[in-house]
Amino acid sequence: MQIMRCALAGALALLPAAARAADQTASQPMDKVQVTGSKLEQRRQETASTLLVGHEELMKQGDRSLAEALKRIPGISLGDGGGGKGSEIRMRGLGSGYVQILLNGMAVPNGFSLDSIAPDLIERVEVVQAASAELGTQAIAGTINIVLRKVASRPVQELKLTLGRQWQRLLPGLNGQISGKTDSYSYLVGLDLQRSVEDEPRMVDDIQRSRDGDLMHWRIRGERETNSANMLNLSPRISWNLGEGETLTSQSFIGVTRRKVAISGQERLIAGEAGEYPDGGSVFRAKALMLRSDLHWQRELEAGGGREYKLGIQHNPRSTEYDFGGHPSSPGLPLRRHVSADVSETGVTASGKYAAQPSGGHALSAGWELAHIRRSQDRLENEFFATGAVRPVPDERFKGSSKRFAAYVQDEWDLSPAWAFSLGLRGELLETTIQDRQQQEISKRSPILSPILQAAYKPSAEHKWRAGIARTYKAPTMAQLFPRRFTIDANNSAVRPDIQGNPDLRPERAWGLDAGYERYVGKSGLLAASVFLRRIDDVILPLLVKEGTRWLATPTNQGQANVHGFTLEAKLPLASFLTDAPPLALNANLTRNWSRVKRLSGPDNRLAQQQPVSANLGLEYSKDQLDLGADFNYQGGGRARIGIDTASVNPASRELDLYGVWKLENGSRLRIGVSNLLHHDQISREEYLAQAFSREQISTARSGAVLRITYEFGKGKE
Repeated sequence: MQIMRCALAGALALLPAAARAADQTASQPMDKVQVTGSKLEQRRQETASTLLVGHEELMKQGDRSLAEALKRIPGISLGDGGGGKGSEIRMRGLGSGYVQILLNGMAVPNGFSLDSIAPDLIERVEVVQAASAELGTQAIAGTINIVLRKVASRPVQELKLTLGRQWQRLLPGLNGQISGKTDSYSYLVGLDLQRSVEDEPRMVDDIQRSRDGDLMHWRIRGERETNSANMLNLSPRISWNLGEGETLTSQSFIGVTRRKVAISGQERLIAGEAGEYPDGGSVFRAKALMLRSDLHWQRELEAGGGREYKLGIQHNPRSTEYDFGGHPSSPGLPLRRHVSADVSETGVTASGKYAAQPSGGHALSAGWELAHIRRSQDRLENEFFATGAVRPVPDERFKGSSKRFAAYVQDEWDLSPAWAFSLGLRGELLETTIQDRQQQEISKRSPILSPILQAAYKPSAEHKWRAGIARTYKAPTMAQLFPRRFTIDANNSAVRPDIQGNPDLRPERAWGLDAGYERYVGKSGLLAASVFLRRIDDVILPLLVKEGTRWLATPTNQGQANVHGFTLEAKLPLASFLTDAPPLALNANLTRNWSRVKRLSGPDNRLAQQQPVSANLGLEYSKDQLDLGADFNYQGGGRARIGIDTASVNPASRELDLYGVWKLENGSRLRIGVSNLLHHDQISREEYLAQAFSREQISTARSGAVLRITYEFGKGKE
């Protein structure tokens, strides 16, 4: 709480100083700065706190996916997306929809994973830690805007061949890019083709004790999960120069994924009764397609402003097949269960923006956005018994429609060379309609008004202070709203409940405060510290109930939560400010997060899955034709209450990555990298603590190191 008070006091202290500066400089107009320098220089000029990560920095470690590259960015960490979805990006320790993910400034569809896109296709990533009226306010933790590759200043042809190895499995990859440019148009086509395999052996202990602490049962299950995927991504782009400052650009993204998750296990009974299926396994297969195409028209005005319009379409079908089978411990249980499900999302988005630069250091912008997304979801389930009988489970079909209208206005005001302000107001209207198989409809409308105020004070070129306050929100996903039930195949319990959506969910709303200080050292050095505070209303938590013999968890709105924390960051190229220093660069960051849910009693009543701490320490050596680097990443775990009677203990992770790049004479490069060199075991626990009994499930998972060798060659590269 002391950090929260200091942050609030610091923000309020800026106001009287700003008033004095306004009196002194009201008659001194200031020209708008045109940013053409490095990513660090752009960050220095921004009023709100924004981290810009360029293509070269994303490619430096040779990571397979964008998610792996972003884990080294201050305030960002990775979590398990669950259900074979890959990694989940978190900011300030928060994921699960608290982070707004954009692709070229427009929201990505549900289920989009940063594991499915390679850094080769990315021009830059904008990490916006504060709210933005233009980018959107569905960002309680922050916004990550992914900008796809643009055409280089000269024609480029490049190809990269990668061969990886993990757990005796080969992981091939192919990346390429071709681009060209004339006076009237330019084009670029990016390609990414790769195969990934994650092999995870684990041991699961299921232990239940009576109220007096006596052991009721103890089962140990040895499992092996193999998650394999084949992914193809294409990003074609073409831009026409229409003359007189007008451009028309078509940017598309095509992603095809084929995934298979196989789990096999065998149970060993220590005490009590055996589980439903002591020996069994499951296979999950998914086929997913992501089609995204945006058309962008832009015209620059002579006065420094401009107009632009965007039209985007997306189509994201996904079909899944799930089979579970095993030897039952009791007669009458189904021997095999087959589930087939189809999910399809189709949407249209449109937006317009007008920008102007009147006198007095103002930069005004106003715009609107429209989005309409339709989602259909079918699920068929059959249970097959040992006697040969088949029992169909009732068909679950739902259709949903999500509409959003937004309008915003924003003023960037350079009051003086030292002071800059950003004042914005964004209004959104969300409308969701859900229809079940019987044509029964549930409709909800949620108006949201978000004021935003950012201030920056730069007493000199080396020092900068920032502070801002904003209203943000988190809307429930369509999957959370659909009252479809996901059943647990074996050993349903308080720590392994069925899951069902809730159409009555309301959006979470938050007031947030951000403040920070930046100290620029030399040409490319930086020392920074920032604090943040969020008060979240109508926080969504699972409600655990028992229906008959089965346990069920349903998301519900359960009051208020407070979140706060700080981030420290250091970028220190030694040669830039020390004479005769070796060509070494240090990159380090530390983020500490806290949260408290008022509805839950302590201790450990923080938001579920929030990572309390994340840290990164990297060293880089660059001289002549050789680049070497090492990076250590730490993500803390800990216990968190996720319900009145339930808690989870998330594991801490430690990863060490090494890489080396040799620049060859013909312009090609040879890159060798080893990731997860420590292959640290992951131990997690789910707990149910009631008056009658207690139950816990402990999972110990092994991980393996990955070796990658990449050969890069091409011509025309910048």
